[in-house]
Amino acid sequence: MDGEPLTEGIVYFVPTNGTTGPKSFAKVVNGKFSVTGEYAPVVGNHRIEIKSTDDGGLADDDEEAIARWVAEGRKRAHRVIVPPIYNQRSILTADVTADGPNEFKFELSSKRRR
Repeated sequence: MDGEPLTEGIVYFVPTNGTTGPKSFAKVVNGKFSVTGEYAPVVGNHRIEIKSTDDGGLADDDEEAIARWVAEGRKRAHRVIVPPIYNQRSILTADVTADGPNEFKFELSSKRRR
């Protein structure tokens, strides 16, 4: 994201353009993701959805922790949000091949909001 590795997230492979099979996903840790075996994406074209799971160190629904942080005068850490153009309205694609290597790198920008 913006030239830095996405700390936490999920990459979804959604079959498209005649590719049949289940959607698959891989957990992102420090900008890297991997999935193999029966959970790997099927061969073919996929729409890629990327979502961050980095909550900035404080869950939105943790009212007790939020109150404690406010009482201590602390500010919330910046929460990483992947723009919709990379998740529910993703323009990213990937072609998974039988022969591989299936190595994908996705450059994301927080400025793209479409």
